[in-house]
Amino acid sequence: DALAGGVKDLGKGLKVKFPKGIADGQSLRLRGKGHPGVNGGPAGDAKVKINILPHKSLVRDGDTLRLTLPISLAEAVKGAKVHIDMPDGAVSLNIPAGTNTGQKFRLKGKGAKGGDLIVTPQITLTAGELAGAGAVAELLPDGEKHELRRGLI
Repeated sequence: DALAGGVKDLGKGLKVKFPKGIADGQSLRLRGKGHPGVNGGPAGDAKVKINILPHKSLVRDGDTLRLTLPISLAEAVKGAKVHIDMPDGAVSLNIPAGTNTGQKFRLKGKGAKGGDLIVTPQITLTAGELAGAGAVAELLPDGEKHELRRGLI
């Protein structure tokens, strides 16, 4: 809701319209929606502080959005075009062949208020890939001969 903007009903006939891209902690002033004025004066303003709940997949850093994107091993090895449903519309990302977990892809202007969307793929084995993993593993070179963990500690 914070990314797309909208209207929320706060109860007691009070609705707040918030703009697209509103940030956590911002305050909105609702003119004339506060307590009644003294001696028949006009009602005061109501102040609403915005508290945004965490999203299950997106992390906001200013106007930059960060997304960890699960991809299959096949997509990582072969490459793929993936569609990501965002609050204000789907975006497409070309995953190049040979993509590894942790690489970062920047989609300019696809974040909050024109900021960027940073997508970090995370290889996640599908049920089908796990079922055939034993046969595939036999074809791969021995993992101990690689220097993946050299200098780790």
